Amino acid sequence: MPLFDFKCRKCKHEFEILVSGSEKPECPACGADDLEKLMSSYQSRPRTGKGSADKCGGCAKSSCAGCH
Repeated sequence: MPLFDFKCRKCKHEFEILVSGSEKPECPACGADDLEKLMSSYQSRPRTGKGSADKCGGCAKSSCAGCH
């Protein structure tokens, strides 16, 4: 299920929610279904652990375990 960001047009509450298929989400603050889908950024974490070939590279620590 994808995670989407929404803003309620009625009460202006911003929230994110998992949405499945044709499911129509409602505002958790007021229950309205008149929502604006917001642009959201994609985030990913580097793979870490035994056997991982990926390197953190995003900080000055000697291992990714020190970044989290």
